[in-house]
Amino acid sequence: VKDSDEVITKLLKHFALKYPKRGYKKAYRWILEEGFILNIKRVHRLWIKAGLRVPFTKKKRRSGHGKSMGGHSPIFPNVTWACDFQFDQTTDWPRIKILNIIDEYSREILATTQGRSITSRSVTQALDVLVAARGTPKYLRADNGPEFISKALKGWADEMGVTMYYIDPGSPWQNGKCESFNSILRREVLNGELFISLQQARVVLEDFQETYNKWRPHSSLGYLSPEEFLSLARADQRKILLKSSKRRNYYAKEFFKISANQDLAMVS
Repeated sequence: VKDSDEVITKLLKHFALKYPKRGYKKAYRWILEEGFILNIKRVHRLWIKAGLRVPFTKKKRRSGHGKSMGGHSPIFPNVTWACDFQFDQTTDWPRIKILNIIDEYSREILATTQGRSITSRSVTQALDVLVAARGTPKYLRADNGPEFISKALKGWADEMGVTMYYIDPGSPWQNGKCESFNSILRREVLNGELFISLQQARVVLEDFQETYNKWRPHSSLGYLSPEEFLSLARADQRKILLKSSKRRNYYAKEFFKISANQDLAMVS
């Protein structure tokens, strides 16, 4: 029996209430994962009819000029890691400092380290944990903050054979993938959570990291999660050499094809 428009509209409203900063394309992917079978045009039509929309955020005009940086578009995972800091606070006003580290190829969150204070030594310790679990990256991208230009981090990079890429001062777009993640974390978690303690913030951020990596669809990955994208990329390394847009569309189609075949097998 075909699902009625009323049922789909209720699902869309529930999605918009739960994820107010995500649009109809991510809603479509979420509905598919709930087991419904429909096309994206119908979702778009019902989304508009229900008056749903993502709140508008005015963009800021950029100034200055970036420079060409090597390793900017890695075609394999674990080649370039990008890192940056974010700040929040608990109800008693002490600040929380968050070190975000992502893989630029897969957009996977590698770490969201939290603390009242994070020094350059803390940064190298977080990197050591990641290297032990994932291996050593070739490049590490960061801004010119004191933790990143410190002797401790430079010494770590020299010892591990990692090349440091520092963005130009006042040019956050040169670390665009990490800045994009910062925006998502701020919009979907930090702006909506009132942390009572550092421990609560740690639990919430660890839960978001798991959700983001395993289930949250990413538009630049063909609306796959980072783990889904990586699983298909590793299955056929030759496809990684395709242009990025073609690669992502290919993996998206292959993922939904595999999912549909699995559903049919379960029914039969």
